[in-house]
Amino acid sequence: MKHSFLNPRHIAGVLATAFFFLIPLIGHCALSLPAIFSDGAVLQCRKPLKIWGGAAPSEEVTVKLAGQTKTAKANADGVWSVELAAMEPGGPFDLTVEAGGAQLTRHDLLAGEVWLLSGQSNMELSMGSTDGGNEAAAVANDPRIRFFAIERHASATPERDVTGLWEKCNPDSTYVFSAIGYYFARRL
Repeated sequence: MKHSFLNPRHIAGVLATAFFFLIPLIGHCALSLPAIFSDGAVLQCRKPLKIWGGAAPSEEVTVKLAGQTKTAKANADGVWSVELAAMEPGGPFDLTVEAGGAQLTRHDLLAGEVWLLSGQSNMELSMGSTDGGNEAAAVANDPRIRFFAIERHASATPERDVTGLWEKCNPDSTYVFSAIGYYFARRL
């Protein structure tokens, strides 16, 4: 069988390879926010608030949240950040980030207490795995309590972002929340 440069398999391979090598360039040029700033996020109240993300190098970025507007310029690596004034507990708010004609909007953000749960199985133990947890989860319904669960991922080097999702407290979601985290949040 003759191999030709115009062979569809060859062309598909070249295009896939070209796309693979362009992904890092595309990622650095696109306006982005880390997963922690997704819909439903809770932002730490009563402390200056840092918002960061990615954009094209040297791109001017404008951030708007709860009546505050700040601008920043992305560095040579396409990284930018702004610091907003401390906010009192409340919400919901929309976060809008604009740069180079692109816009990202995140909805239903709250300002409140943010706590990091870290540890081993004791912090991971879900409501559904504890005595009385199923019953407590079945009646849990407080959209002000939100959990951001980070997908497990091993890395030998620091990463700029994680994979995760904010979940509001309701009977379906609370069943898998950290039991310690849930009871701590309720107490707060």
